[in-house]
Amino acid sequence: MIRLSQIAGFAVGFCLLAQSAVSAPRPSASIGEPQREVIVPEKVYVPTGFDDNDLVEVVVSGNLPSSCYSAGIFTAVPFPETRQIVIKQEALYYPKAWCVMNLVPYRETVKVGVLDAANYEIVFVAADGSLVSGKKSVSVTESTVTARDQYTYAVVENLNVKRGPTPSSEGRKVVLEGSLINSCMSLKEVRVVRNDPEVIEILPITESAASAICQPQLRPFEVEVDLGEVASGEKLIHVRSLNGQALNRVVRF
Repeated sequence: MIRLSQIAGFAVGFCLLAQSAVSAPRPSASIGEPQREVIVPEKVYVPTGFDDNDLVEVVVSGNLPSSCYSAGIFTAVPFPETRQIVIKQEALYYPKAWCVMNLVPYRETVKVGVLDAANYEIVFVAADGSLVSGKKSVSVTESTVTARDQYTYAVVENLNVKRGPTPSSEGRKVVLEGSLINSCMSLKEVRVVRNDPEVIEILPITESAASAICQPQLRPFEVEVDLGEVASGEKLIHVRSLNGQALNRVVRF
């Protein structure tokens, strides 16, 4: 098993992140100060299509031991030399609080940053300081366009799963809600990409009228997207957005 000490600069990287992190708020005296416990997420979802000018992000999920825990603080440090992204999760545990003794699910979008073109293995920091493989990798390619993205997307603000009349048809369609940013922009197509069996990527691609004079104007839209056949189980729905803030939702089909 790999130790943290084997990766040069790891401690320095997390120290710098800790200095800029927002401190946890002070709780009331009745439940006391929280304790930080390092836990390893149970699952990681990795969207595809990242270029070296994109903000790379992954989605992690797991279960907290009881309601006395909260998901806490996530840090992600890329190491270009070793082609690794090291993710550390510190859950906050309130030992004096009244607890519901059941597993509490959580999900978190972890922002990694802009990375050079390469394949990066995802690893997690364990409680004993070792590194545990997430068994997933992030592929970042070199951008071939001068724009930030290959396509111009709509701004997507909300995602709803449309349930069918029978269990077998549930969750096969989603409804996107968002905005077009000027009078010339229209929704050209909504492309569904499935490069990973656990990830469904939705690209709301727009086009603009070339001959028109465009006026700044937020125009709301709503569109239904057919996902086609989807195998049962949890899937990440990852929707690209013009503002760079992708919409991530884990849905059980």
